[in-house]
Amino acid sequence: MTLAAELLAGASVWQRFVQYPDYHYALAGGVAIALLCGVLSVFVVLKRMAFIGQGISHAAFGGVGVALLLGVLFEGLRPTLARDAVIAVFCILTALLIGYLSRKGKLSEDTSIGICLAAAMALGLLLIDLRAQWVDHLIRTGRIARGELGYTPDIKPILFGNILFISPADAWVAWGVAVLVTVLVAALFKELVFFTFDEEAATVFGVRTGALYYGLLACLGVAVVAAMRSLGVILATGLLILPGAIARCWSGRIGRVLVLSAAIGAVGMIAGFFLSIWISERADVSVGPVIVLTLVVLFVVSCAVRGVRQRLRRRGALLKDRA
Repeated sequence: MTLAAELLAGASVWQRFVQYPDYHYALAGGVAIALLCGVLSVFVVLKRMAFIGQGISHAAFGGVGVALLLGVLFEGLRPTLARDAVIAVFCILTALLIGYLSRKGKLSEDTSIGICLAAAMALGLLLIDLRAQWVDHLIRTGRIARGELGYTPDIKPILFGNILFISPADAWVAWGVAVLVTVLVAALFKELVFFTFDEEAATVFGVRTGALYYGLLACLGVAVVAAMRSLGVILATGLLILPGAIARCWSGRIGRVLVLSAAIGAVGMIAGFFLSIWISERADVSVGPVIVLTLVVLFVVSCAVRGVRQRLRRRGALLKDRA
């Protein structure tokens, strides 16, 4: 057992959090990512774009393959933030392609998503394999040193994420993106609400629904890349769906739902993060699944409470009619 492990052994959850600096950066970045996804989650749920979010998140795997391969060619693309920028561009382009195919390409939305998802996943796997063989060849021929390419992530963190990999720079970038998207949503709130509930009427009244649609897709691409760092490709969709779905259980007013969704995303992130620290004292578990399952539990509880409230409301109305 290392000295750090000995110091943390037997410590409380809060003590472990305080004594381990990486936890601080991870939680700070995780909360920013949760707020970002929570804001967008409302429109994903109301506009029924959940499958698009899942398609973009899985397409990010293709972006990973592109980023890793470009990192061999260009030294400036090897740092983590540069790699994430490449993945973000790939996700945004994939999201825009899905939107174009479904609106201009005479294809249904689910067909467009399925095509882009399959193509991106296959491309990612192919490029990762080619990159590994290429790097081995360059090392054998002495054209590049083994440590020159820096750290190459394993497949598991890409698929399932590891929030503890978030650095201080990553946390600052996550907060910057979260603030930027929140400001954009606030500035275009009325147009987004009109577009979400009645796109045809919004078009008639002069709202640029096409720009809003593609802009929302681009924001989803950025959010997926941010969430991928903490939850991975597979679980990133959870942060884009669950907060909005939970918030709808508590209110029917769009403004209140938006605030609740962002708050619920942050609460679920914090609660899941500390719960994972507590569980890690007894078993080695990944943080991402614990965060998603925490949000799932919140969703189940919220649905149950909503059901009870609706029954009480109907009973009260019935008693009032009888009186």
